[in-house]
Parts: sequence; C-alpha cells; structure tokens
Amino acid sequence: MEGNRTPPFAMNSPFSIDFAATDGQLPLAEALVVQSAPVGQESPNGGLSFASEELRAVAAEKAFNKVLSAYPGDDEGFLAEYYLAGIDADNGKLDLARRKYQDVADHASANYASIAKLSLAQLDFAQGKINEARAVLRARVPHLSDDRYLASDIAAAAELVRSGALTAATGAALGEL
Repeated sequence: MEGNRTPPFAMNSPFSIDFAATDGQLPLAEALVVQSAPVGQESPNGGLSFASEELRAVAAEKAFNKVLSAYPGDDEGFLAEYYLAGIDADNGKLDLARRKYQDVADHASANYASIAKLSLAQLDFAQGKINEARAVLRARVPHLSDDRYLASDIAAAAELVRSGALTAATGAALGEL
C-alpha cells in the first residue's frame, strides 16, 4: 500500500476527510473492510464479499493478525488485537478473548485500554461473573433503599477495592488472567 490515501471505509462518506495516514492505519483499515464485508451476497458497490461467515472470519483473523505482527506496541497493533479478541469471543474462545482484551487494557493508550476494560466487563457480565463481586459488595454496603448519608458506604466500597476483596471474589470465578 502506498501512503497518504483515504482508507476504503471512508470513501464517498460525508464524514471522510483528507488526512495523511500513518503506515499502520491503512492495513488496519483494510482489515476492517474485510471484517465488515457482506456475507452470502455480492457487495452492493462491487467490493469484497464472502460466501460464508466462516470464510469472512478466517480472512478477518488473518488480516488483523498481519496488522498485529507488523505493529506490535502501536495503537494499530492494539486495535488489531482488540478485534481479534472480539472474533475469539464470537467463536466461543472466551479465555483467549479475555487474555487479548486484558493485554490491550494493560498496555494500550488510555482510550483503547478503557474500551478493552469495557469489553472485559461485558464478558464478565455475560458469564454471570459480576454476581460474585456484587455479593461481596452487598455484604458490606447495603442496597440504597432509603435516604442516608453515603460516606460510610463509599469508604466501605473503597476498602473492598483497596484490599483486593472484589478482585478475589471475581478472580475465583474468572481464574487466572
């Protein structure tokens, strides 16, 4: 790919802008085009399409892995890893998805890390693992059913976080990350 062109997903869009793309943005944009290509029908604009979801998933995984290996430690690499985690989650590989989301949460820039943390929370919620933390919290901080001064509740919740009790409650359910 030659530099300085609009990514394929932004062409003919009222929101497209002229920008100088970094080296990693174009391969990432191309991987996103693969990820969003239609399945089972020809693309309306004559672009990329796939006969089955499985073929699209294989092609997307290959494209994102290429970006991840070419740009490790860069935003593009972390975004590719984030999308690979989503593919893993969609395919039921939740432990692998969790490890990838956790890597992005631990090492990516703040914006991408926060999105990965949200995805980790969504995995926990989908697997019912939030209930363990909620039970520990409710044992120390009752549900707010009447008007009361909240400073002691906030202090108790903060102590559960500081002490690691909430992490221990969910970690027992989650296993090692």
